[in-house]
Amino acid sequence: MSVAPSWADVRDRLVHRARARPPRGGRHVRPTARPHASRVAVGRLVVVLAAGLALLPVWAQALDRPSAERDLVTLTNGDRTSNGLASLRPNDGLTAVARERSQDMATRNYFSHEIPPDNHYFEDLLARDGITYRMAGENIARNNFGDTESAQRAQTGFLNSPPHRANILEPSYRDIGVGAWDRSDGMKYFTVLFMLAAGDSAQGPSTSALARRDARADGAGAPPRWLQALLGPARAAQAQGAPPPLDQTDEVPPAASSRRVQNGPPPEPPPTLQAPPPTAEVVAAQPVPLGLIDGIITRVLKLYLSM
Repeated sequence: MSVAPSWADVRDRLVHRARARPPRGGRHVRPTARPHASRVAVGRLVVVLAAGLALLPVWAQALDRPSAERDLVTLTNGDRTSNGLASLRPNDGLTAVARERSQDMATRNYFSHEIPPDNHYFEDLLARDGITYRMAGENIARNNFGDTESAQRAQTGFLNSPPHRANILEPSYRDIGVGAWDRSDGMKYFTVLFMLAAGDSAQGPSTSALARRDARADGAGAPPRWLQALLGPARAAQAQGAPPPLDQTDEVPPAASSRRVQNGPPPEPPPTLQAPPPTAEVVAAQPVPLGLIDGIITRVLKLYLSM
């Protein structure tokens, strides 16, 4: 049996309905959230977004390709001039082919001097673009280091590989083209093309550079004149050891190979400032028959009497 609602229950229901019904001629407006709560929510959202951005991997940032290309040209010319060779001039045609090579390797996920699917080479791209040459070479590298050090790491890999280093320090080359490309996973590809164009002649170092090098070689390792006067001329013995083993990296092709091609007879090598081989120099003075102090006094007296 149902119980009839009391007068108080009926009154509460009517009041509740009246409050919930929108006013005439307008719409019902719900009370807004408290300002303090909304500020807290916005603050939490900002913190979450900031944390998410901080946790994004570094490779999500795109490589500044033109800057990386310029860096590698600068590094290459720096290594050449420090070894007494002429700087290479940037060549737009070589640069276009080098960029195409790096982009193709990054896009199709391969790393080789052989270009799939028919395994042709960079010289075929030069011929396609009408670029004629007497000698040309290619170095390729890849790594996933940060943008600020990626080009330097590629150059270090080249210098640690004898075939790649030979391309960098080839005296006959005159032109250079560098192409850089990166992928979304952070892997960066570099292609460096070298060329002695048809009609160009190999250019060696200037005669002034040769003269400076000869002067440095003549005075290298010579003791001071006052010491020569006291102890006599020194004789030198050189001992050359094997170079230290190179660490294997994935920055250059695993076979540590570069590519070089020639059209026609090889160019005559220009005069170069060949860097001396790494040596350990041992300098020994001539044996003095008397005691050290007596020998010094004797030579000082000889010098004094000869004035």
